[in-house]
Amino acid sequence: MSKQHAEICFVAFEEKDLMSLLPIYNSVRIHRPDARLFTIGFDRGYADSALSFLFGATFPIIIAASPGSVTNWLEIIRPRWSYHLIGIEHGVSPFKKFTYSDAFLCYDDYFAPSILWKERLERLYPSRSTRFHLGGYPKANQFICLVPDEARKDILPPIPYDVVVFSWGLKEEALFSLPDRDNVIYLLHPAQVEFSRPYPFKRSRVIISSLENTTSILSNADRVFGDISSMTFEISQSKKTYLIIDRSLYIEDYDIDDSIMDPASDRFAYVPETDFKIDSTFILDKALLIAALHGDPLINTRPLNDNFLIETIICPMQEDLCTKGILSIAEGRERIMAEEKAPHHQEAAIEFIQHAYRLILGREPDLDGLRHYLTKLNTSSSSALSGGLEILLELAQSDEAMQRPVTFRDAWPKLMIGTDPRYETR
Repeated sequence: MSKQHAEICFVAFEEKDLMSLLPIYNSVRIHRPDARLFTIGFDRGYADSALSFLFGATFPIIIAASPGSVTNWLEIIRPRWSYHLIGIEHGVSPFKKFTYSDAFLCYDDYFAPSILWKERLERLYPSRSTRFHLGGYPKANQFICLVPDEARKDILPPIPYDVVVFSWGLKEEALFSLPDRDNVIYLLHPAQVEFSRPYPFKRSRVIISSLENTTSILSNADRVFGDISSMTFEISQSKKTYLIIDRSLYIEDYDIDDSIMDPASDRFAYVPETDFKIDSTFILDKALLIAALHGDPLINTRPLNDNFLIETIICPMQEDLCTKGILSIAEGRERIMAEEKAPHHQEAAIEFIQHAYRLILGREPDLDGLRHYLTKLNTSSSSALSGGLEILLELAQSDEAMQRPVTFRDAWPKLMIGTDPRYETR
C-alpha cells in the first residue's frame, strides 16, 4: 500500500491570524510543499481560498489562531473526530479572560507564545497538560527592527510625536477627555470605528489601527503609551513604551478582571492565574498619562523595554519548535493511516464505539472516550475482532456500567447484530 499523507492546512479568520500563521506556514512548506493556507472572511492574494479542500481531506491537520471561530466553523464542515486541531496564538497580551479560558481545550495541541502562557495553562488544566507546548510568538519579530517609514508621512505629524495605543473596550468619553495636542496620535482598535465623528479633537489625530497604517505610525513615533494590549508589548521591543493601567478608561463589560486594574486589589497588575506581577514602576494611570502627554517628565516610571519584563510576556518565535511539532503530528497520523486496511474503517470504528456506549452505558460516548477507543483501535496490533472485544470488556467492567440494570450479557447480542459489517471485515 502506498504511503498516505496527512493533509496539513492553515486557516486564518482575520488578518492578525494570518500574520501569526504565515511564518509557520512558510517553514512547514519547506518540508511539506502540499501544505495549504486559506482564509475565511477576507481576501489575500497569497492565501489559498480552496475551501473545498477540507471537505475532501481524509484526516486534515488544521492549524488555526482563533479557537472559537475555527471550532464553530468546522462543526458545519466535519465531525470533531475527523481532524486534528493545532492552535497558534495571534495576540501576546496574557491579561484578557479568553487567554486562560477552556477554549484552549478545543485544541488537540497548542503552541504557547511564552513560557508564562504554557505554565499557566498547565496549571489550570493539569489533566490536559501534554497538549501545551512552547512555540514562541509568531509576530514577535514584526516590531523588533522598525525602520522609519517615509512613505506614509501624509498621516503623521511633522514633529516628534507620541502614540497612545488603546485596545477594544475604550470608552468614547474617556478618549475625548485626553489632551488635544499636535504631537499626539491616538491609535484605536478597529472596533472603535463606531466612535462619533467628526472627532472633537482639533489638534490630535485619531487613527483606527490597520495593517496598512500601524507599522508606519509606530515606526516614526518618539514614544509609545499603551494599555495591556498585544500591540503594546509587541512595540516595546523596539520603542520606548509606557504601560497604562486605569479601569476608568474602559466600558463596564471590559474583558479584563477589575482586580487586575484596581491599585487597591492584591491582584493589581498580576497576569491572571499566575504569580507574575508587573511592577508598579512600569505603570501609568490616566492622570500620569495626561501629564506625560502635556510634556511633564516621567521621573518615576520606567518603559517596558527597560527590564526583563518583555522576555517574560513575549517570546521570540521559535519556528523550529512549531514546525517540528506540526510535522511530528502529521507523521504520527500517517502511521495510523498506514495501518488502516479498510477504506471505511474510521467511520465504522466510530459507529462501533457509539453503539457499544449506548448499549452498555446507556449514553453517547464523551469526546475523550471516543478518542481513547479510536486510538486503541487504530494502534492495536490485535485483530479488529480482538480489539473490539477488548473495548466491550473494558466498558462492561467500568464502575459506570456496574451501576446500570442492563448487564453486559444482555447487551452482547444487540452489539453483535448492530456492529457495522465493514468493521468486521477489516
